[in-house]
Amino acid sequence: MAKDKNDHRKFSPELEFLKGQTRVVGSYLWERGKRLMGNAAEAAGELTKRTVYGAGTIVGQFEKGRADAKKQERSGRKKAADKK
Repeated sequence: MAKDKNDHRKFSPELEFLKGQTRVVGSYLWERGKRLMGNAAEAAGELTKRTVYGAGTIVGQFEKGRADAKKQERSGRKKAADKK
């Protein structure tokens, strides 16, 4: 049996039916993701309807956004310290 290219992604059982689908389910995942992760996902800025291409992407995009936000915050603090 051929290995599914999405095997490395983590799918919750209730989202299994979405596996391999795109765009059509984007807004469903977006709403569900906001409920799961709260508005922090929106604040991270990376998680938008346009970036959700499959059920596995939503968490990845959120994590990336959070990491980017942390990076920006750190560099902001560094710059502020340099000015003193």
